[in-house]
Amino acid sequence: MESAEVTEIIAASRRAAFLSDPSDALAAIDNALITTTQLNDRGKLYLARALAQQGVSNSTQAAADARESVRYLLDAGDRRAATFATACAAGMTQREGDTARSLDLAVDALVLLREEQFLDESLVRAANAMAVMFAQISAFDLAIESSRQAFTGAPTSLDASTRAAITYTLGYCTVEAIRSGTVADDARGAIEEDLDTIVQVLNSTRVHQRERAVLGTGMAAEQILLAFDGPGAMDESSVEAVEILEEVLDLLEQGTEEYDRSAPRLRAWHQLVSASVLLRLREPRRAKILLDDAIPALIAVSDEHRIVRALHERSEARALSGDLVGALEDARQVARLCREWQQHQGERLGAQVAHRADLEWGRLQLRRRTDELAKQASEDSLTGLATRRWLEKELDALGRRDGRGTVVILDLDNFKQINDDFGHQIGDDVLVEVGNVLRSVSSGSISVARFGGEEFVVLLPSAELIVGEDLAQWVRHVVGSIEWQEVAEGLSVTISGGVAEGPLQEVREVLRLADMALYEAKRAGRDRIVTSTDIAEAA
Repeated sequence: MESAEVTEIIAASRRAAFLSDPSDALAAIDNALITTTQLNDRGKLYLARALAQQGVSNSTQAAADARESVRYLLDAGDRRAATFATACAAGMTQREGDTARSLDLAVDALVLLREEQFLDESLVRAANAMAVMFAQISAFDLAIESSRQAFTGAPTSLDASTRAAITYTLGYCTVEAIRSGTVADDARGAIEEDLDTIVQVLNSTRVHQRERAVLGTGMAAEQILLAFDGPGAMDESSVEAVEILEEVLDLLEQGTEEYDRSAPRLRAWHQLVSASVLLRLREPRRAKILLDDAIPALIAVSDEHRIVRALHERSEARALSGDLVGALEDARQVARLCREWQQHQGERLGAQVAHRADLEWGRLQLRRRTDELAKQASEDSLTGLATRRWLEKELDALGRRDGRGTVVILDLDNFKQINDDFGHQIGDDVLVEVGNVLRSVSSGSISVARFGGEEFVVLLPSAELIVGEDLAQWVRHVVGSIEWQEVAEGLSVTISGGVAEGPLQEVREVLRLADMALYEAKRAGRDRIVTSTDIAEAA
């Protein structure tokens, strides 16, 4: 199967995560796995299958698929996709009940995230998955931090369903953090501002109608409910309060029309929010009907925070309806669940500490060896610059980006003659000195690689031609100013360069134009910088 077909199947699986029945997406993924042999594509398909199943009640298969995707993606060398897969595997494994394994995966995901920058969709989705994982274990500060990273780092090219999911996750973390009572007073203002933005995004035309009807209305209602529960809350029995709550209830009705097509976990949450509004309108019987439907679905997906909230709300609904025995039963269940979760978390934490102690030494050794091998593959041992192998991967990555950039190719003049006249050791010394110069210009936005024996490539994504030309001229000047006589008597070294600018999606063509400009610099007498526009003007 072609990679383009795999990409479309993966996109469909993301949309399926919002649906009540993902079977069509799962069937397409299973068929693709039969005919796909590329490691990277297989890894992404396993991850897609995990994501399509994240709304089902049993998370065992989803967790297994996520872990399998990590293996394939790491073998394929796709570290960014592997980071997302690892974060997903951590959250799904936590839902599965294997906390020790889940925390191991979470540590791996955090390490991978810290090694990268937020440049693509995979890393943004990884941060979002980590936010869900942290929220599941009530680490709300970390959950909000990760979720904000995902929300603010999301590229504009992100598809609507993924953007809605990331926005919803930040809303989930924000609402549950406030409800937990653990948010410091000085932090609440920023969190409430986040919620304002979340509600605006989820109710905008930037998300699909289905997500807008369920996620948008549900999150807007959550915001109103928090205002009723917060400091200086409005009297629920006042005329103004009743009018606001009735408007919110009408808004929530939009979501009920999408229940049949929505994932069970989202439908259950929306029912819970609707029930909370109905309770404040003193309609406990209607609230209980919704909660009776929502609670089993919340239990099935192990949404512990909302399970407790739903049971508490149903207890109140039963009490208001006169069913005091039922209200007491729900209250006891809340107490029992909280006690069990507390005990279970303590047991799992103790087991995890022992497990981590056993693994840490072996993992440290393995990581050191992995880092050493990765460094050998990506760093030139003589100059300390990136290798051609690294450059090829970076060119592929740039070719998938929008915008324009500049490429510089630099080549030492008469280097073969230097080797012949002074020997290869002096030639190596020259390369080391030039490497030092080029490393000094390397930064987060400028990459330098040794392209060949005495040839170097500088990548300047998003930079204009004049920036590349100035950099090349500076390198030429510095190389020419080095006291080469101190390296070897009679030694003189100059460097020539070619510079070209163009679309990043055609970066290899830009590289070719820079190489043509370099050739012209050599032909014109060396020790000079020529740009692709110079050639065009000369022609």
